[in-house]
Amino acid sequence: MKCDICIVSKMVAANRKVDFCYREEPETADDSGWRFFSGEEDQQYSDSQENFVLCGLEAVVEVSPELNELVELPWPIAFERSQLTGELLQIHDYHFGRDLLLC
Repeated sequence: MKCDICIVSKMVAANRKVDFCYREEPETADDSGWRFFSGEEDQQYSDSQENFVLCGLEAVVEVSPELNELVELPWPIAFERSQLTGELLQIHDYHFGRDLLLC
């Protein structure tokens, strides 16, 4: 795994498990395109860039090791944790937008 940058909710940065993530087209050479959420963020929280941090991809995988299998997958792709099985399952009908921008 390369040491790429990703955008992470501060909830995930506080060592919460990733329950939702997606990979979109990277915005810079260092951007992996991955965006990680705890699943507890509401729209108001997600609308504020102050609630997100740039983080090394390896640090996120350290907290949620099951992501290691996903991080090399090509964009666009999205996953959500199943409440039944606890597994991250691919979302096939996710709408990819440009809501979070790297500064």
